[in-house]
Amino acid sequence: MRWLRTLVIALAAGLLTIAVFWPATRGGFVWDDPGLITKRHDTLDEWADVAAAFGRAATAGEGVAYYRPIMIATFVADAQLFGLDAPVFHRTNVVLHGLNVALVVFLLVAYGCGPWAAALGALLFGLHPLQCQAVALILGRNDVLLVPPVALMLFADEVVRRSGRRLLADALVVLGFAVTLWTKETGLIAPLFLLLLDLLWRGRPLASLRNRVPLFAALGVVTVLYFATRLTVIGAIFDAGHYGNTPLLERPARAAAILGYYVRHVFLPWGAAPAPWYAGRVDATRAELWIAVAFSTALVALTLLAWRRHRRVACGLAMFGGALLPVLAIVAPMKVLILDHRTYLPFLGLAFSVGAWTLLSRTVAARAVAAVVLAIFAVLTANRLPSYADGLSLWRLAVEAEPSSDYARNNYGAVLMDADKFPEAVAQFREALRLNPSYDKPRFNLAGCLEYLGDRPQALRELEVLIERRPNDTTVLTRLALMRTRGGDVAGAQAAWEQAVAAKPNDPILVRNLADALERRGNVAAALPLRRKMIDLEPENGMHWAVLGRNLAAVGNFGEAVGAYERAVAAGIQNGPLHAQLAQVLFQVGRWNDAAVQVRKGRDLGYVDPTLVQRLNEVGVPIP
Repeated sequence: MRWLRTLVIALAAGLLTIAVFWPATRGGFVWDDPGLITKRHDTLDEWADVAAAFGRAATAGEGVAYYRPIMIATFVADAQLFGLDAPVFHRTNVVLHGLNVALVVFLLVAYGCGPWAAALGALLFGLHPLQCQAVALILGRNDVLLVPPVALMLFADEVVRRSGRRLLADALVVLGFAVTLWTKETGLIAPLFLLLLDLLWRGRPLASLRNRVPLFAALGVVTVLYFATRLTVIGAIFDAGHYGNTPLLERPARAAAILGYYVRHVFLPWGAAPAPWYAGRVDATRAELWIAVAFSTALVALTLLAWRRHRRVACGLAMFGGALLPVLAIVAPMKVLILDHRTYLPFLGLAFSVGAWTLLSRTVAARAVAAVVLAIFAVLTANRLPSYADGLSLWRLAVEAEPSSDYARNNYGAVLMDADKFPEAVAQFREALRLNPSYDKPRFNLAGCLEYLGDRPQALRELEVLIERRPNDTTVLTRLALMRTRGGDVAGAQAAWEQAVAAKPNDPILVRNLADALERRGNVAAALPLRRKMIDLEPENGMHWAVLGRNLAAVGNFGEAVGAYERAVAAGIQNGPLHAQLAQVLFQVGRWNDAAVQVRKGRDLGYVDPTLVQRLNEVGVPIP
């Protein structure tokens, strides 16, 4: 009867949560979603991509290497079952969130909470406004997917172990931990939950942890296997250095700023920004840092106070703080230092605290107050969800909520640019640069906007500033070279391509562009070695052979040009001009009959070189 009532409560809590979040299903692909889905749709188009996801990075050239095989596997399932439209992926996120809320109800009841307490804890987990980002953005699914395997670990450790099947319990814990890690590396913190539940929830003595040694040894083996796999697949264990290194002495202030931001918005759930980080958050002369320190200190003090009076409440608070440790940028910086979706799993700890706080569920009055608070959370969540529906709404909110965020300013400018609102975009990029003059991305974007608006000289100056700081950045060099070409500065474009090829000498696109620049300047002889290198890099590319043939013919090397053109034809290039060019070099080496054959093939494809036809007629090889 107890579990039947729990099932009813779990279903009700899950369905209520789904109803509140359902508007999120109307959203589009926002923020990094295209890098995960629309730019990678070729990796989602067959069921075999589920297995393939375990051997490749999740993103497509987004400047960061994510390893998220289980998340990508769920994307494959979405694409195969329902298609590639954005609402498909959003629906899955919302349904998964509702299922997680139901799981939390069962989990809290399994750990001894009453059904009302479990419902309140689960609904706090489900309805709090900070959960919007994880659920309403498709990219947040990796956090939503963390809860089921962690719940498996905790269920097994409590229910299965309590039934006397210790080995089965340990096996399920290890399995759950493996799934957690292969979902997201921040799941590394999950074993801490087991320790906290032992010491604070169950009240076991510290000495009893020696019985856990075999289990934690097995979890250690899983951790080593995961990071070895990660290193093999994406070439990194952590992204240390990818976003710059922070001196050790500066890391505590940064960690306090991040933690304080999250704690503040847990207890005061309004005014949160989608990407609120900016340098001022660690500036000791500004209030933001000290406010964050105050909230971080308050969390520690509240946990210690609860530890003295109600250890189970303290356990949940410690789980919340502990689960945030991997996202405080203590080990290595992250692309964006504060993001709401990183609180998704830590909220499980707050659900435990609420479930353990029996005062909230014992009386009708307390239940009524808790219900009112949850209703307020639901309203705040419902009001926040539309901002995640599209890029313009999201980044407008980001700038309004945190105008000092240079990252938000740049992203708002980018979506304004995509919406053809170039003057507004320029204003955002300039403000981002005012806030952070060393932030390169808005300068890059600003250059594109300025050229579109007709101010190419200023656009070039912005790119030249970037090149001084990033002389080997081939993306910037490519834009600089193209912009110089459009402005008629062919020599300047050549110099930029030369610099790009020096940075990436085996990039066939850069090599081709440099060769094209040399050819445009009439220096075909200098282009020839580059054309040959293109052949070395991509020997099966017929267009490379055709262009090599054209350059060889231009310098009078007709014999080798014949071979190049023939390789182009053999590679599958079939068009009239190519056959005419082959005919011309065949004529030059005296193979007139072969030239006539190529002329006829070109004519069949709709192209005739009348001058060559006349010359063939003159040497006695008429073209009927």
